Amino acid sequence: MESQRYYLIQYGERVGPYSREELKTKVKSRTDKVWSEELVIWTPLNQVVELLDVCHSIPPDFNEDEDLNHREFNLSEWLHKNYKIVASLLVLFILYIIFIEVPRREEISLKQQAIAKYETELKAKEQERIELIKEQQRQEEITSAKAKLSELNVALSVANDRYARANEFHFLRTSEERERDLKNALTEIERIELKRSELLKIINQ
Repeated sequence: MESQRYYLIQYGERVGPYSREELKTKVKSRTDKVWSEELVIWTPLNQVVELLDVCHSIPPDFNEDEDLNHREFNLSEWLHKNYKIVASLLVLFILYIIFIEVPRREEISLKQQAIAKYETELKAKEQERIELIKEQQRQEEITSAKAKLSELNVALSVANDRYARANEFHFLRTSEERERDLKNALTEIERIELKRSELLKIINQ
C-alpha cells in the first residue's frame, strides 16, 4: 500500500507522484483532486477512502463567513462598523414620525372630534324633538282638560241648583225625602269637584 503513488492537481497543473506521507505535506486542501492507478478519474482527496487519514491530517478550508457567524456578537462593535446605516435608519424613523405618523394621528384625532361633535348635535336634536312631542302632548292634554272642565262647570252649576232646590221646603215632601235629595245632590257636587280638581292639576302643571 505504501508503494502506491498519487498525483495532484495544484494551481491547474498536475504534480507528483507522491507517497501517502508526502501527500500530507503537499496537499493544500481536503478538496484537492488526486489520481492513482486505482482511481478511474481525478477525485477530491476527501472522497478517497484509503486517503482518509491523509485528509484528516489537513486543516479544513477557512470560510470567513462561517468564522464571522461563529464569533460572539458584539453590539458596540457592530454599531461602530455600521454607524452610518444606524444613523440613516434613525433619521428615516424621525422623519417618518414627523411627516407621516404625527399628521396621521392629528387627522385621526380631528375625525374623532368631528364624529363626537356630530353625535352630540344629533343627540341634542333628538332631545329637542322628544321635548317638542312632549310639549305637543301636554298642550293636547291641557286642551282636552279645559274642554272637560267646561263641561264639569256646567254640571256643577246644575248640581248646585239641584242642591238648592232640595234644600227648599216642599209641602208634599217628607223630611226623609228632603234628606235623601240633599245627600244625593251633595254627593254629585263632591264627585264633580273631585274631577275638577284633577283637571285643574293637569292644566296648571
